[in-house]
Amino acid sequence: MSHDDAGDRELLEIVDRLILDVKALVLLSRSEVKLRSLVSEKLIGAADDDVRGFIQLLVSEGTSNRPGALRMLGELILSAMFIVAGIVVLAPIVSGGPSALSGYFEGTGTTGFLGAVISHIYAPIAVILGLLLVAGALYTLRDAAEEARRRGLAS
Repeated sequence: MSHDDAGDRELLEIVDRLILDVKALVLLSRSEVKLRSLVSEKLIGAADDDVRGFIQLLVSEGTSNRPGALRMLGELILSAMFIVAGIVVLAPIVSGGPSALSGYFEGTGTTGFLGAVISHIYAPIAVILGLLLVAGALYTLRDAAEEARRRGLAS
C-alpha cells in the first residue's frame, strides 16, 4: 500500500466524520429550534477565517450553474439593449450634427425661446446619455464575464 492511498483514506475518514456530524446536527435541529439558530450564528457569523472559508467552499461548490447561466444570459441581453440604445441616442448627433437637431426641433413645433434652449442642450445631454448607456453595457459585460469565470464557464 502506497503512502498516497493511506493519505487519501485518512482524508476520506475526515470527510465521513464531518458528514456524520452534519447529519447529527440536522437531525437535532429538527427538534431543537434553538440549536438551528445557534449553529447558524456560530457558522455564518464566525470571525474565524477558516470557518468562513469552509462556508464559502460549500456555497461555491454547492450552487448550480443554471441560475448563474440564466443570470449571465440576462446580463448579455441587457448589455445588448444598452449598446443599441446608446447607438440610437448617439447616431443622430454624430450623423446630422447640430443643424439636423435644430431642424428636428423646428419640425416638431418647439419654436421661440424653448426651441432654442432645447436645441442647445439636447446634444450634450444626448451624448452624455449615450456614453452612459455604452459604459453601462461594458460594465454589465464585465459582470457577466466575471460570473462565467467564477462558474468555470470561461477562462
